[in-house]
Amino acid sequence: MFGKYAKSDRLCWAMAMVLLSPVCDARAGEQVDLLTLALADPAGRCLSPDDTTIIMLSMSKLAQPVTGYQAFLSFDPEVLTLVEAHYTPAPFAIWIIYPIEASAEGHINMAAGIITSGTPSTEDAGLAVFTFMATTTEGSTTIGFRSHQPPTRFSGTTADPIWPVTVDSPTITVTSSTVDSDGDEVPDPCDRCPCFDDHIDTDGDGIPDGCDGFGDFDHDGDVDLADLDHFVECLNGPSEGELGVGCDVFDAGQNFVVDLLDFAVFQREFNRRTCLWFLKMPPVVTARSPVTLGILLDHRSTHRYP
Repeated sequence: MFGKYAKSDRLCWAMAMVLLSPVCDARAGEQVDLLTLALADPAGRCLSPDDTTIIMLSMSKLAQPVTGYQAFLSFDPEVLTLVEAHYTPAPFAIWIIYPIEASAEGHINMAAGIITSGTPSTEDAGLAVFTFMATTTEGSTTIGFRSHQPPTRFSGTTADPIWPVTVDSPTITVTSSTVDSDGDEVPDPCDRCPCFDDHIDTDGDGIPDGCDGFGDFDHDGDVDLADLDHFVECLNGPSEGELGVGCDVFDAGQNFVVDLLDFAVFQREFNRRTCLWFLKMPPVVTARSPVTLGILLDHRSTHRYP
């Protein structure tokens, strides 16, 4: 959200917390040019050795026509092995880097574009499909976009590159464990929502209800300092605009604005649904910035457990 405005916007946020006045300008509203790595089946995030899972690369929410893309990915080769990968035939029929292969370091390079007479695309579309197999080494990894020169980008109809917002895959865990502390039939190393039933997903968005509440940006079952960092990044009020990726979790008013009214709700939810109460442990509070410290000090008088 902040980009080149990072320092000024964070200062504006800190002032707003002190003055309780919505004085920050919105810096949202554009399409976000997404490149996303996603699981074909949510069950594929928890694997036993030799199991396979499928990852799909797709583009969406394009703000302008694109004629191709290049992407640079990585994963932990000690946990997963790339078995097969292929481009989709549309919208980009010219496969510039072919075949798609993984290096010994777990790096994957890709590039594709349209033919000379082809039509630039603005449509949401799948771009590639990957099949991975779990090794015998237990551990976790994502399939993610890595730093590279030249970087991951779209090609537009002009000479200027289009820089996408990239979304890594969910964490994929390889385990032989059968320990299930919260009794939801999901082994602890793979439990997406500890202390809650991973199978209950009322809205069908792939996130268990216990980790799908207001303010829980990272969907780990509580609202804590990690979520606060994302709240600051998502702040775009008081003016209306398009929310950033995942920022709807902070939009209590469902008005496409994340502002101080939403922050008031965030304060009430802070640590309310934490898993720590289930483990009979006190919450651990640490302050990582003056702004965070001020919020925590303000919150302590209203902290409560379920």
